[in-house]
Amino acid sequence: MKKGLFLGLLLLLVLALVAGCGQPAEEPTGSDKQPAEQAEQTENTDSQEPAEAKVAEYVGLETCAGCHADKAEGLAQTIHVKMLQEASEETFTADFTKEGNPLDITGLSKEDIKYTIGSKWKQRYVVEQDGSLRILPKQWIEKTQEWTDYHANDWQERAYEDLCIGCHTTGYNPETETFADPGVTCEACHGPGSLHVENPTKVKPVKISELSPERQIDICGSCHVRGKNKDGKREDALGFKPGDKLTDYYEPLVPSGKDEKRFYANGDSKSHHQQYNDFVQSKHYEAGLTCTTCHDPHNKGVYPGQLKDTPENLCFSCHSEEDLGKPFDLRKYMPKRAKSATPGDITTHTFRPVAE
Repeated sequence: MKKGLFLGLLLLLVLALVAGCGQPAEEPTGSDKQPAEQAEQTENTDSQEPAEAKVAEYVGLETCAGCHADKAEGLAQTIHVKMLQEASEETFTADFTKEGNPLDITGLSKEDIKYTIGSKWKQRYVVEQDGSLRILPKQWIEKTQEWTDYHANDWQERAYEDLCIGCHTTGYNPETETFADPGVTCEACHGPGSLHVENPTKVKPVKISELSPERQIDICGSCHVRGKNKDGKREDALGFKPGDKLTDYYEPLVPSGKDEKRFYANGDSKSHHQQYNDFVQSKHYEAGLTCTTCHDPHNKGVYPGQLKDTPENLCFSCHSEEDLGKPFDLRKYMPKRAKSATPGDITTHTFRPVAE
């Protein structure tokens, strides 16, 4: 073979090889793919379309008590669980034979009463009329053992479901008008527990002590507050759950000097369930104290008001005798100026010294 012809054939062979190297390799399909490649594709698909997360639902006190019997037994001693109770001779505290009772006024009977509200300062009575709940126009005052008016002129126009039932029950659902528990029970403070029940080790209820002081106070404050829900109508903070910011759902009343019905001139409360309105004005709030600094939510406590200790011991655990004076007088710092059932039957929570 001539030398020139050989070199020409060699050059053609090199060009063919170069052209082949420039073509992309054929991608395997279907079963030709390696397992790792298949797994990677599956992971990418999953990340683009995540499974819908489960939403926790309320399960009720009885379910919680299955594992937390000690807490449930302690809670049963508190007035929280008696905020709303199914009506019975055991839950009635009033004397319905006394003049002025709501049954005589409305023509109803005890059997018509579906729920009782409260047990310590006063008791109110709920009936069902035309598919809606109504609070009867007379309430029983425990201290004086007498009947007094409660929205006597418009009681049939006030649907309980539209006003304050969210604070008297646990897990109230406005769409179905049902609740998990009557009264204030575990999930009112720890959040709905169905996911915790399904997987106790991995899904924990809200642990209040791990929240910021503000969010801890918001839990108690969601009911111990006066104002309006963001809809401007409801009196409860419907929609709020433990860990939420209360003011995202609710607009608490703020002392302005003009609301003479609810506040004194110095900002102290005149009315009940305003402890939050008081406390956020206090130096205790600024210092990071919370409701559970003094109160035991799981037990009746060792002193009235579910206190963990006597007021004197609690106050002197932070303050000196020089600060507060001896002998210690709680009335100076927490005067009974607010009214639940009778004037001055509950204390203020601003902790401002009040002159005698």
